[in-house]
Formats: sequence, structure tokens, C-alpha cells
Amino acid sequence: MTYPSQAPILSSDDASAFTAPIEKPKVIRRSNEELNEIYEIPSTLEKLLKGGYKRVALQFPDDLLTDSEFVFESIQKGLNEGKKEGDEEKKAFILADTSYGSCCVDEVAAEHADADVVVHYGRACLSPTSRLPVIFVFGREPLPENATYETIITDITALFPEPSTKIALMTTAPLEWHLPTITKLLHDRSYTSVISLTTTHAPTNPIPNRTLPPSDTPLSEYSLYHLSQPSPASLLTLTTLVSSIHSFPPLTTDTLQLLRRRYGIVSRLRSAGIIGILINTLSVSSYLDAVKTLQRKIAEAGKKSYLLVVGKINVPKLANFEEVDAWVSVGCWEQDLGVGDESMWYKPLVNSYEFLKSLEGGWGMGQAWRGGFEGVVEEEKKETEPEAPEETYAEGEQEVESDEDTEEPVFDLRTGKLIANTKARPMRQYQSATSALPSSTSSDAPKPTSTTLTTLSRSEQQLAKTGGVMSPAATFMNEKRSWKGLGTDWVEVGYDENGDGEKGAIVEEGRAGIARGYKVGEEGERDL
Repeated sequence: MTYPSQAPILSSDDASAFTAPIEKPKVIRRSNEELNEIYEIPSTLEKLLKGGYKRVALQFPDDLLTDSEFVFESIQKGLNEGKKEGDEEKKAFILADTSYGSCCVDEVAAEHADADVVVHYGRACLSPTSRLPVIFVFGREPLPENATYETIITDITALFPEPSTKIALMTTAPLEWHLPTITKLLHDRSYTSVISLTTTHAPTNPIPNRTLPPSDTPLSEYSLYHLSQPSPASLLTLTTLVSSIHSFPPLTTDTLQLLRRRYGIVSRLRSAGIIGILINTLSVSSYLDAVKTLQRKIAEAGKKSYLLVVGKINVPKLANFEEVDAWVSVGCWEQDLGVGDESMWYKPLVNSYEFLKSLEGGWGMGQAWRGGFEGVVEEEKKETEPEAPEETYAEGEQEVESDEDTEEPVFDLRTGKLIANTKARPMRQYQSATSALPSSTSSDAPKPTSTTLTTLSRSEQQLAKTGGVMSPAATFMNEKRSWKGLGTDWVEVGYDENGDGEKGAIVEEGRAGIARGYKVGEEGERDL
């Protein structure tokens, strides 16, 4: 697998806006009775009225927006049915453009509408929220195209001709209402060892938010049959947990190849010195704990981290940060950022659990893969448990201190070349430089400050500073970028001959007019 050698083009020509094909979503027309049943409007209204909510946010994914108007009108009417004169009107709102993935509850957008509760429709990751109560409505989707109960039963019996085979049925939440019927039909054909892994609030289960088989039978003894194509993240999670995976329609992804790609990406992270932490959710509880854990782990490894909040993450957005060597996403496990499309991204993109494994030396084939950041929080809890007493040394013995020269060397596993510590562990140099400063315990010794660091030798401060703090990203900008910010070229172009910063740039008249035809200069020439 190869990555792009340079950042992708972040703009397109004007003509492409008119020639690019437009994908029209497939619209399924349903009757009002069907919509009432699919979106569970009566039971939803019952929960809303029982909770006494007055401002309700309705969150829809893009593929269900065509039905949002009917659902909104039904909820709005039901909330105010029987309203007496003088009572406050209850209101509903549609959240159409989510801040992050549609599977996550968008608490940020809901709070903009001052909502009391969120009703989330469609596929959901069921990640616990931190501020608002949530009502999940999965809906009832029809069977996949060209599928019937009979064709599914025929496919399962052909894959597993022995009725005693242990089979676990699984699908997405909107399709789960079909599983009881399929299970009953299989039981009628003497397949008595068939179970259904249904949706439940359990993000720490081996299969997140899915029920487990009976306690006397491990999950590894079951063959999994997935109704519909599972997402790449689901495939990676399931691969090491069950004996085999099948689906209807048949799988189109090579699971082992996908897993090998993830192993390869994790091996690249050891040589990354600048890590970008991408916050891909602001709603899931405990995400701040995961961020703090990642920042601490990165600092302990001698690397530098930068924290970014980016909505609707895509390749061009991340390509703007050329100095970042690798990205770590903090989000739910179903968003599967970078999984299955690894070659698109300019720099490696992994989830929080994969990054922790890279700091531990990676993990081998056969070990479990996890998405999301729940594993990071679990690791933090384990580390905060009481530790054993520190080891004591006999007289004449002392602990051997490690320094930069004795650190384990870092190799690029793709090329076999040795990676310099200044690149793989850029903050080690800063730590060793600050430790060389006079001790602040002495009353006569000066306290180390940002100005004190400037007195270090040039070899000790190869890292540029931002606000008095050593910054590898600032070093990158100083050494490799031709444009370094507004005002940095004053001396070069003669605006500030003395370099004292007292003289500013010359004010020039710019463009005027409207976007379709600017006017430039005194003569007012038109510039399209």
C-alpha cells in the first residue's frame, strides 16, 4: 500500500461545478400508515409526553431526510394535542446537517435550538451522551435488494449444511426486526444452535453494543451470518472474535487484507514525531478523558501532539497540515475513519486504540482489533490502579538511568532505515535541554523561563518556539515552508529595513466590486 507523495490538490477548476454528475438519492414513497410504523411515532410521542419535554430535536441521517417533514408534523401535532388555552406550545426541530457522523447524537446542534431531548433516527452507534437525554428510533428497513426470507434461509443452509452448527445472526439496527422471523424459520429446520446478536447499550462488550451468546459458549465457536454488508470497522472487529464471517449479499471486502493494512499503518506510527489528535465528537461522554490520556502518552513517548476539532473530516482538510506525521481520531467506533480507504489519506489516520498499540510496539495477527476510544479509557483505569511498591536497591547499587543515547532505536519498517531521534522523538531534545538548566531549588539559581531557553546553544534548540514553548510544527514552518505568515516578509521586500518592526507595510488599493466581475486599479479594468 502506497501513500500520496505530495498533498492532494485542494481546489478544482470552475467548469467542474457544471459538468460533475449529480447523484440523486433513491426515494421510496410510503403511505402515512407505513411511516407511522417505520418511525414508531405513537411510542415516541408516548415517551416524549411522559418525560414532559417541551423542545424536541429530531435528528435524521441524509438518507432519511425525505421522510423528515412527515415525522416532524406528526410529532409537532402530537405534542400539542389537547393543549389548553394559556399553555406553552411545545416545539420540535429538525437537525438535518450533523456536525460529525450521523450515527452519533449531535448534542451541539441540539443545544443551539435549546432542546430538552434528542430523538435520533436510523443507524446509531449508541455511544453514551454527556448532556442531553436521547430516544433512539432505529426504524424498520426492508430486506436488502433481491432478498426474501426464503432466499436467506436457502443461503444459510447451503453455507452450513450441518444443523448442529453454531450460528450467530447479526445485522444493523434498522434491520433487526427481521431476525426473529429468520431465527424461527431456521429452528423449524432443526437448526437449534442459532442465536441473534441484537442491539443493546453495552459499548464495552467484545462486539460493541451487541448482546453476547450464553455464558457457557464462547463467541469464538460461532460462525457469524450478517444480514447486509457490514462496515469495514465491523468486519475488523468481528474477524478475530468469531470462527468465520458470511453475509447476504456476499462479502466484497477481503477481511484479512484489510487487517494487514491496519497492521502496516500501525507500524508506521513509531517513526512519527508530530501527532495530530482529531476530535471527531463533542457529544460522546468520556471523550475528554481519552484526549488527556493520548496527550500524556504522546508526551511520555517524546513526541509532540496538536489538538484539532474538525467537523466532517475529509482528505483535503487534513492535507492542509503538512507538518503532521500521523493522525489519531477520537470518535465512536462506527465512524471507521480511514478504514478501507487507507491509500486516499496523505498521512496515516488511525483510531485511539491503534495508536496506543503502536506505542506498545504494535500487535500481531490474531489479536483483537478495536474501534473507538473506549479502549483508551479502559487502559487509563488500569494504570490508575494501585501499583506495587517501588523496588529498593541494596547499598552500593543504583538504578541505571536511561538517556537519549540508550533509547531503543527506531527503524522505518518499510525501508529498513534508521530514524533519527530528533524526528521520531522530537520532544526528547527539548526535555534534555531544559533538564540541563540550573536547578530552581537553589535560591541563587535563576528560574527557567521562555527567555532562559534562548540562551541555550544552537545545537540544543533546533526546535523553534511558539509562545515560549518548543514546537516541532514551528520548526517545520521555519525550515520547509516558503510562506511563513503575514508580515514575515517585511525586511525582505524593504518595508522594514532596520528590522525593528516599527515600520509597517504599504497600504495598496485592492479589488472592488462583486464576485462575478471585480474591478482592479484606478482605471477600473474588469477582472473575471
